[in-house]
Amino acid sequence: EINNMIEKAKYTDMYFPLLLESMSGLRRGELLALRWEDIDLEKKVIHVHRNRVYAGGKVYEKRPKTESSIRDITFGDRMKEAMIDEYQRYLDDKAEYGVLFKDDGYVIRQWNGAPYHPQSWKCKWQRFTDSAGLQHIRFHDLRHSHCTALLESGVPMKTVQYRMGHASIQTTMDIYAHCT
Repeated sequence: EINNMIEKAKYTDMYFPLLLESMSGLRRGELLALRWEDIDLEKKVIHVHRNRVYAGGKVYEKRPKTESSIRDITFGDRMKEAMIDEYQRYLDDKAEYGVLFKDDGYVIRQWNGAPYHPQSWKCKWQRFTDSAGLQHIRFHDLRHSHCTALLESGVPMKTVQYRMGHASIQTTMDIYAHCT
């Protein structure tokens, strides 16, 4: 199902975000707060240390709610290639739009470089699933799918806990162990 979704996203602005989400399991706020400076392409590591949230009628970025949410997530060669392509698109858009481009370094961004409002992302996701004829699932369900795939592949529970940013292994076990 995830491969089908990614295939349907090809040639749209949802392709890279969905590929990144399905391969990293980031929380929505972590994904939307991610900047190019947080990615080490040489070591193939994403440094997660920000969260973009909507609360009290305002959008702001803050540290994740727990220390365990601050973590490094590794990725493979396929993701590295996709990141290189996406970064080149970032640079191309920056050059094309000039002063209209908001150059804050967001990885998941609007056409002008501006970050997404978390609620706008939720609507964008809904529009994508509708237009692609996909079963409606929450964007957060991609995180669950990532975690379940790790467990089904035999990745140790402690490693999955760290990768998902759970403060307690009990959280990982309570939410995901029943899936396998």
